Amino acid sequence: MTSQIEKKMGQRASLARIREAWKALAVNREVQTTFLRPEIAASWQRCLNLAVNPYDSSCSFVQEAESVVAKNKLLLSVATSHLRQLHDLLFGKGCLVMLYSNDGYILDLLGARGPKRLAEQLCVFPGAKHSEVGIGTFAPGICLAEKRPVQVRMCEHYREVYHDWSCTAAPIFSPQGDLQGVLDITTVGGGRHPSQLLSLVQLTAGAIGAELGYRAQSDANRKLRTQFSTVLKSSTEAFFIVDNKDVLTHVSPRGLKLLGVKDDKVIGRDIHTLVSNYASVRQGVKIGRDLAELHFFSASSSPLVVEACLRSAGDANGECEGIVGVLRRKVDEPNQGGKGRYGFQDIIWQSEIMRGLIDDARKIAATEHTVLIQGESGTGKEMLAQAMHQASGRRSGPFVAVNCAALSPELLQSELFGYEGGAFTGADKAGKKGKFEQAQGGTIFLDEIGDMPLTAQVNLLRVLQEKSVTRVGGERARPLDIRVIAATNVPLMQAVESGRFRNDLYYRLSVISLQVPPLRSRMDDLVPLLEFMVDNYANEHGLPGGIAFGPEVMAALYAHDWPGNVRELENVVISTLTKMHGSAPTLVDLPQSLRGGAETASSSASCAKSPALDLRALEFETIGAALDKCGGHMGKAAALLGINRVTLYRKLKKSGMQATQHPV
Repeated sequence: MTSQIEKKMGQRASLARIREAWKALAVNREVQTTFLRPEIAASWQRCLNLAVNPYDSSCSFVQEAESVVAKNKLLLSVATSHLRQLHDLLFGKGCLVMLYSNDGYILDLLGARGPKRLAEQLCVFPGAKHSEVGIGTFAPGICLAEKRPVQVRMCEHYREVYHDWSCTAAPIFSPQGDLQGVLDITTVGGGRHPSQLLSLVQLTAGAIGAELGYRAQSDANRKLRTQFSTVLKSSTEAFFIVDNKDVLTHVSPRGLKLLGVKDDKVIGRDIHTLVSNYASVRQGVKIGRDLAELHFFSASSSPLVVEACLRSAGDANGECEGIVGVLRRKVDEPNQGGKGRYGFQDIIWQSEIMRGLIDDARKIAATEHTVLIQGESGTGKEMLAQAMHQASGRRSGPFVAVNCAALSPELLQSELFGYEGGAFTGADKAGKKGKFEQAQGGTIFLDEIGDMPLTAQVNLLRVLQEKSVTRVGGERARPLDIRVIAATNVPLMQAVESGRFRNDLYYRLSVISLQVPPLRSRMDDLVPLLEFMVDNYANEHGLPGGIAFGPEVMAALYAHDWPGNVRELENVVISTLTKMHGSAPTLVDLPQSLRGGAETASSSASCAKSPALDLRALEFETIGAALDKCGGHMGKAAALLGINRVTLYRKLKKSGMQATQHPV
């Protein structure tokens, strides 16, 4: 009993000294730290520096409660049940249980009617801001400033109106350590808070923070699942995922198509019931073998053999959580590559720019030099490469084409350079020839070389330098007798400058470089190309010969920019003749992309009155119409037709027209 009395007397003496310190603060504007706890002295000093009035009772920082709540919905939804538990525990003790945002605004306040009414008169209500600049030293304000739990008792408050209040507050942190808000218990006129109350508030604030982290992680997981589902459905790759219990959890639509199954037949099944050799494949992945052949059970007597590039999916501690694999149907390799279908005689041209290209290509074909063919997509780079092969001394050897952009980086190495038996789990015991070996004695055509990964570029450079290849998993260098032709639609020098393509490989490949012009630069070839494609289509589909394109259609074709080049022209011919309503195509039969310029282009042929003619006659008629439209101005007519002035003069001479009839 005596000790309790002494304790109370000591508390009163302490409060009296704090009261004297507060008077010195209010009158002399100085902080006497002798009898103050460090956190209180620091807060008083901050309030002095902020020019907070110790006698004021107003709150200058207030927002609409709805606005504040809207910004902190997650915090409020998580904390509400915890606030109610504290309120029920402290009911009848004159306490207010409050939740603050991380910028000091009251989000929620629970308490009996009397204390709440008194608190509202002194700026304690949802929407009020209790930072130190707002109402001086207050437990939530110190929490915001110092990010640690604190109690403020009686006259330790900076403002005199709160000198019979006590408050206990603790910060609420996310699992990452970010301040989310403050939890506070305030007693109006109830004396000092016991120190045990601080532990209770800390524990509750910690529970709120942990639940916030759980909610945030759950939301993040939900978003990831949605995003992953979108990626899965839209992916062009055939991939699958197996978890650490060997259950098949995901297969992309392309993967389902490759395997010839529906997802409800395989998802959720033990992978061992689907793949006969999965146990050995999994063991191979554990020791770093990424390439394998999977033997899927099938309805037929023989398994469906699928090539796969596999990766172990690990967590932050390196523990395996499953396996991700990219699938590709195994293709039986031929003994030799193809011979090449096209020769120079199959290339359709009459323009001067193509004449120069073909002449150069014929000369180069007779040599053994490495060649780099550059040009936009659809210009016929592979056709030119095949023609060079057919005109070379290697014409009796194979022509092996590889699209470097079509193979994943993991599969590219084994496809190009081959592999030895046992190089990876499920590999053929005899090994497999790569494309370079398949091209032995002939030509290898590396298409889309600009998209080759840097790792493969290193090995390709070694092959070109040493004229030999070492298979994946092997040590023996195998001599090569091949000719290399590469092609790209990527400006390789720009790729070199940006670091996406090796400088030394570029110069090794571009011993001789050929540039295939886009169709818009060889519009003299439009008519012969069109004639060839129309005749081919008619023969294949049993249509009568002599299908003619009218002047308006030809004008639209000449006006088009042809970003897809010869391939686009072929697609236009197929589309137009397929949709053709009568015996000859009209503007409405053309694809929409060509109709936009048809009105301008067709006006150049508006004076042409002839019915459907052969394409050559239509070309001359279109030229005459263009000249008439342009008043005989050669430069303007050439621009309208999309050709240069020299070509226009030559066409006039061929048609029998006189240039003098159409002066410049």
